[in-house]
Amino acid sequence: MAGRKGRSGGQNRLTDAERLLKGVWNVTRHGPRPSTGVAAAPLQQLTAEPPPVELAQDAIALAEWSRVVPLLPALTELERGPLVALCQQWSRYVDAQQRLRADGLIVPTPKGPIVSPYLRVGDRALGHCLKLWPEFGLTPTTRPRIETPTVKPPTSKWAGLV
Repeated sequence: MAGRKGRSGGQNRLTDAERLLKGVWNVTRHGPRPSTGVAAAPLQQLTAEPPPVELAQDAIALAEWSRVVPLLPALTELERGPLVALCQQWSRYVDAQQRLRADGLIVPTPKGPIVSPYLRVGDRALGHCLKLWPEFGLTPTTRPRIETPTVKPPTSKWAGLV
């Protein structure tokens, strides 16, 4: 109805491109996601590459790199930085949890007992991991959204007629 609050009457409809750009595509309402038409080939596969030097001194981060990289379908050089950050944050989280187990949640100080500072360090590192995992499709809900890029040769509308 015209004039009712919250009802646009269709004047404010978004195009498919706008829905994808804003991140409001709903598969149940709008159908399967259309291809963007821009399909880029992976720049360089990192699966065969050795772990980066940023992780050389950290055994936990190296182990996380070795665990995660084979699981990713088409990892390019562009994703290298965020993946290094993910591995470092995971290492920080594991280290904080180990120290919490060793020292306990309450730490004695000269001014009296306090909550261990490693609790905050671990929580922050896990928060960073929770923000980075969906970017790589490493959570069950984001796994279906990750699309591997495919390269399609350009086709002409006259190609099948000759």
